[in-house]
Amino acid sequence: MTKKRNIGILILMGILMVLSLFTISASAEDGGTKFQPGMVIDGSKLTLGDSAFSPDYGIAPHGEYLAEGGCGITRADKDIATIDGYTAAYRVCDELYLGLYVDQLQEDGTWQTVWSREKRGNDAYSLSYSINIFVEEGYYYRCRAGHIARFGTTLESNISSTDGIYFGEGHDE
Repeated sequence: MTKKRNIGILILMGILMVLSLFTISASAEDGGTKFQPGMVIDGSKLTLGDSAFSPDYGIAPHGEYLAEGGCGITRADKDIATIDGYTAAYRVCDELYLGLYVDQLQEDGTWQTVWSREKRGNDAYSLSYSINIFVEEGYYYRCRAGHIARFGTTLESNISSTDGIYFGEGHDE
């Protein structure tokens, strides 16, 4: 590996570590643990809707190489979530990266990452991924994504995030 590629990989790993450890606390009024649709916790609005996508389905435009990216979460069943995301570049890049993270809203008002997946593409201009995962009923979930494009020594990155949707019985009451 070249010295420049090693530096790029170190930067990429640093961004991933920050994303995977990122948890911000927020509590409901009066310290309660009951969360209601419409509340906003760490930038994610809680909803009873069937799906949520990052605003305008992602980031756009961003940089000379990183064109756009986004993520989404859809309720396929009361305990099954469809997670998807993509990263796109303006031109073929040496490396593209998509990191997907599913967070569960905890009783104390924090988002905790309960699932993650990373995808990389070499000599590519787009990268996408979609999967169905099982989730525990009775919680709100959101999806976050990290998007990176590397061309030579240039590394561009950004993140996207969805609102939180409820999984479980009575979600449409």
